[in-house]
Amino acid sequence: MSKCLNRARMRSVVSAPTSTEEARSPEWKRDSFCYECLKLADERDKSPRQRKDYEIVADYLMLEFPALSEKTRSVIVSTFTSMIDVLNRGILRDLFCGETNVAPEVVESGKVLVIDLPVKEFSEVGLFAQVLWKYVFQRSVERRDTAANPRPVFFWADEAQNFVTSYDMQFQTTARSSRVATVLLSQNLSNFYAALGGGERGKAEADSLLANLNTKIFHANGDPVTNEWASTLVGRTRQFFVNGGNSYQTVDMLGFPWMRSLPSINAGISESFEFELQPSVFTALRRGGFANHGEVDGIVFQGGRRFRANGRSWIRRTFRQRD
Repeated sequence: MSKCLNRARMRSVVSAPTSTEEARSPEWKRDSFCYECLKLADERDKSPRQRKDYEIVADYLMLEFPALSEKTRSVIVSTFTSMIDVLNRGILRDLFCGETNVAPEVVESGKVLVIDLPVKEFSEVGLFAQVLWKYVFQRSVERRDTAANPRPVFFWADEAQNFVTSYDMQFQTTARSSRVATVLLSQNLSNFYAALGGGERGKAEADSLLANLNTKIFHANGDPVTNEWASTLVGRTRQFFVNGGNSYQTVDMLGFPWMRSLPSINAGISESFEFELQPSVFTALRRGGFANHGEVDGIVFQGGRRFRANGRSWIRRTFRQRD
């Protein structure tokens, strides 16, 4: 990333002409950073595509932008500068607007890139930086040539609800072809619904995202939304229920004391499609710790697979915590 690139972008916008007369003015052309950038870009060698792109930008800044009403133009400038200003201050300026020796492409050589900006410490700034890094990582691995560089890479996010965006849904649909393994950790499903805006749209985006994660591991959970979703995911099966009972008639001891009443017995079998794993199963899984000798229970689910141990798409496993 070139030094002060975002600052240059801001200067080019705030120094753009505010009227057609100013755009023609020799004084403005002499002092304007915007005009200086356009002039340098015009002098550089360009491909036919770059030439077309340059002409569109130049026409907008020199013809369309100055002709806008003052109110419309001020809205455009304010929107742009407010969006980019956060990168021109504090830790984000240090991380994104100076010299760097790291880029998302380093993972293609087997390196692990850790973005250590805890949300509890850096608040919205840390959140913004990590989401930005995640996005550029996704775009980087999507455009790489997997035939030339087939190394599998992974994306790992703890407290993943803090970093999900609407683009994740689109990314996960093609992540496998990009040879990317994604691991998202969160306490419950409701976190994802809330992070993606809530309502039907947030729910649809979260469900779409999770549907593209083939392996799911459920641990002890007290959230009914998550537990019912997990039960629905595993599915229903035909189950048989046995019922039975018996009853006795009242004996008339005064009439015929030597006659004993015989019991009336009934039994039957019924069938029904019920959850293979009831929601209550997930509330009773062991959480580890001293009381459970460091053992954590989990339900592992994989779509399209049958585990040999039980012939089902899910299996119960115990994980050992580190001492």
